[in-house]
Amino acid sequence: MKKKLFTILVIPIIFLIYGIYTLNDYGINWDEPYHFRRGQAFLQYFLSGKKDYSNMPKYPPLKGTADSTSFRDSEKHFKDVQDNPNLSDPNFRRSYYQDEDWNGEYHINIENSSGHPALNGIFAAFFNKIFYQKLGILGDLESYHLFEVTTVSFLVFFIALFMWKEYGMIESISSSLALTTYPLLIGEQHFNIKDPIIATFYATTLISVYKAVTTKSLGWLLLSILFFSIGLSVKFNIIFIIIPMGLWFLLYFFKNKTKIKFDRKFYLIAIFSPVFIISFFILFFPTLWNDPLQKTISIVQYYLHIGYSSNNLMGQDSTFSLNLTPLKWIVFTSPLITIFLFLLSLAVPKQFLRHKLFPLLLIFSLLTTLLRVTLPGTTSYGGVRQIMEYIPILAMLCGIGAGFIFEKMKFISKHIFIILIIVAYIPITIRLINLHPNENVYFNRLVGGLSGAKMIQLDSWGNSYGNAYFPVIEWLNKNAEENAKLTIPVGSISNIPRFKLRPDISLSADYWSGPENKGEYVLELIYDYEPMKWYSLNYLNTVVKPVYEVTVDGIAIAKLWKNSPEYVSAEFKKQKEITNNVSILYKLGILELILPNIEKLTKITLTQPIKNCNVLNTGYVDTSTDNINWTREIEDVAREQLKHAKQREMQSDFTFYFVAKEAKYIRFHSEDTSSCLLKAFSPKVYVLE
Repeated sequence: MKKKLFTILVIPIIFLIYGIYTLNDYGINWDEPYHFRRGQAFLQYFLSGKKDYSNMPKYPPLKGTADSTSFRDSEKHFKDVQDNPNLSDPNFRRSYYQDEDWNGEYHINIENSSGHPALNGIFAAFFNKIFYQKLGILGDLESYHLFEVTTVSFLVFFIALFMWKEYGMIESISSSLALTTYPLLIGEQHFNIKDPIIATFYATTLISVYKAVTTKSLGWLLLSILFFSIGLSVKFNIIFIIIPMGLWFLLYFFKNKTKIKFDRKFYLIAIFSPVFIISFFILFFPTLWNDPLQKTISIVQYYLHIGYSSNNLMGQDSTFSLNLTPLKWIVFTSPLITIFLFLLSLAVPKQFLRHKLFPLLLIFSLLTTLLRVTLPGTTSYGGVRQIMEYIPILAMLCGIGAGFIFEKMKFISKHIFIILIIVAYIPITIRLINLHPNENVYFNRLVGGLSGAKMIQLDSWGNSYGNAYFPVIEWLNKNAEENAKLTIPVGSISNIPRFKLRPDISLSADYWSGPENKGEYVLELIYDYEPMKWYSLNYLNTVVKPVYEVTVDGIAIAKLWKNSPEYVSAEFKKQKEITNNVSILYKLGILELILPNIEKLTKITLTQPIKNCNVLNTGYVDTSTDNINWTREIEDVAREQLKHAKQREMQSDFTFYFVAKEAKYIRFHSEDTSSCLLKAFSPKVYVLE
């Protein structure tokens, strides 16, 4: 018995050790800074009763500007410590995410509750409190990520033990292999604070309910209620578990109605479980405390907004009004051996009725998870990380599929078969080692890897969710000159764990100089998102030679540029200004410029009045070479192209940039016919020579 237990736990133990050992290799998901800050604010409130951090020294000074300079007093607090480093204490370990402005005063007193629940952030903050602030055995970021890694490892242990007890060693080991080699899970367990966590508690709730009903166990029932409560306090996805559980219970009841008799305590606990679940949810979400009902409704509205829409999100493949993109993602990002074992689990419908209908429960769960992002009106984005709960379900079905093969191959011993299954997973294991730490951009041979996914323009190909920033940070720390400046032209500065930068490197959103080429380093992600067409990334990809790239399958998923003249292509170094013979026409809602000839545009400047007219709120630019066929620029003309699409302030100088756009006719549009831009004059047009 002990030998068998050790055998089935080998893979979960290796997985946990690997997860901890590789903590230093990953960056952050762009959702994490908010969850870390909110988690710390709530933990501080729970432990000390304080809504601020006045009981600890300030965070040590960093170079540059605050992550969100316009948020509350962020920039003031950032500069206070720069001006007076004595406000901090180098011997005191304070987390960077114990933020003066994103504190309890904001998250409890000010913030609207619309968004995801908070328990995962609190758990992560607690891990940071213990392993970084108190013990100092892990770094600031790594201690948060330890929570995520250990949670997913708990899932692996849980499934390994359950499948062993419910089916046998082969099913257990096969499920463990399918789960621990799933690229999206093995990568994002290190930096995704929501989706692997909800996948864990979805699967453990599903199994616990199954065990509670089939064994009539109060212990399993209580455990299922606890797991569901935790899941609901992480992400509302878990609510959908009611559908497969309800369908399964009805079938199980009709099949075993003469045998189903529960203890009176079982019924009482089940009936009153919603009281515990709701109380648990509110308890760990202090933002709700002053108006639980209305603020919970706002959370529900948030989920309806992001999950259901009359229009599909950009990039979705719609056939018969079905969103097929998630299904494609699962097919193209699952290891081939996992797909094979899964299909085998479906090969014999009779086995769905075995083991108290558990295979049927898994099928119902998988279908529910897929249909909620596939049916007409539903939406999804970012691949399939939003429905990551399908992964443990798929893994258990793979275990069942492996067991089915073994039953048919009676001439092979159990130990030989286990060895064959392990060997079958060696290719994907080697592939993941080679991809490390970019496992979450894995695509299989069916689509031709990441390069194939890019070729067919699969939605969100190459989207690392911010993790690809981290290898660039490591490169900068080794290679950047002293006192270098770094910026991000599209994403948020908070996407960079700035405390991981070399201390002399300065980080600010304000450093992006565009065509002025002031020598700053510019870092950004590369995948199929709309900002690839914005001026900033279009300029960098077209004009400036990168100094470093993070690549997978020969495809860049992040680039670093040195925005200085020596890296600018020769063609763009030769420009001229056109001022004479530029006609300007004033039409209703349109200001039109006409050039003498077709030119390759780089910039247009105008002088606009600042009195007796309205500030431009929205508008667009389109261009033409023949005054017949027009091409619309993707950016809103009312937004700054070099300042993270910030709304333009009222000033007389107006500039719009292009990247060698061929045009003779240029039109500026505004629905507000009284906007100042439509009254602009003195055009200056800059073009390539």
